Amino acid sequence: MPTTNLTPSFIKSALHCADPAKPGTDRTIYWHQKLHGFGLMVTAAGHKSYVVQYRAGGVSRRFTFKGSVPLKAALKQAKAVIGQVAKGDDPVAQKREAEVGAKAAISGTLEVVAKDYLKREGGKLRSKAERERILKKYLTQRLAPARSTASSAQRSLSCSTASPTTMGR
Repeated sequence: MPTTNLTPSFIKSALHCADPAKPGTDRTIYWHQKLHGFGLMVTAAGHKSYVVQYRAGGVSRRFTFKGSVPLKAALKQAKAVIGQVAKGDDPVAQKREAEVGAKAAISGTLEVVAKDYLKREGGKLRSKAERERILKKYLTQRLAPARSTASSAQRSLSCSTASPTTMGR
């Protein structure tokens, strides 16, 4: 891989220099001469992104971030990533865990599942408008108040001193 002094003018003019005769050359990484592990990755289509390559737990990792940020900001981000690695962290693993956690938090709600269902199957349904109305009625109007009612009922039950036989009466 080529090593160069990354400058703003170089980044603007960087083109993919891969030899089409060589198989597997769909991207080129221009490594920074001064900051070890930091580089500019340019794909065959011309997309640019910054990379920080490091080893964590014996495994080579490549942390990427947008090539649209200025070089100074990219160097600052790269130094922060390298600092995390020096402390023993694995930024790529942390980023993946955060993405999985965010997706799980969002995708598990009934409202998201219902919207996904209508988006996916809505064109096939004859009664799409009716199903949207029913889901909206029960999800937004009845389910949200039920959550607050349920939590207040749990609080009152946990604070109650009544015996189990008199609670249902």
